[in-house]
Amino acid sequence: MGSVSQPSHGSPDNRIAQPAGHSLLAECDFDEFETNVLDIARHFFLAFAEPESEAWVEAFRRAELMFPAPFGATIANAILIALNDMRQSRVRLFTYSNPRCDDCLHHITDEERYFISALRDMRRSNRGAVETNCMLLCEGNDASDLLASLERIAIITGDVEDPKYN
Repeated sequence: MGSVSQPSHGSPDNRIAQPAGHSLLAECDFDEFETNVLDIARHFFLAFAEPESEAWVEAFRRAELMFPAPFGATIANAILIALNDMRQSRVRLFTYSNPRCDDCLHHITDEERYFISALRDMRRSNRGAVETNCMLLCEGNDASDLLASLERIAIITGDVEDPKYN
């Protein structure tokens, strides 16, 4: 497992974190799109924590393989924007499962689950749940940018036609 520091708080923290809350990914009710987003997000998290890994390149490569042309890079970029919106509003480190660890791939941290649940809830137009998950992700700080960026992902997928958060 790894942790990601926030861009406004100096250099990335590369320590390994053992989060108090994690569960098996298979126990979550995420569809293929959502698990693919998690995979891409984990590569971005690794890139934030260890810039020399250049894991962002792998994130874009995987997106191009997972999603039909021409949407791969667009979706990866939208995920990156959402992650940065979240990071800007947080104070504490974000814990994630390292995408380069085979054992870790089967687990999901609480924070990863909040992020993917927020996306799932946005796609299902469940405003109360998406706002709650975004509040948790943003640690009670302003979540409006994160809500808007998650909504843009749902617009790309065709799940949202009438934007509410832009």
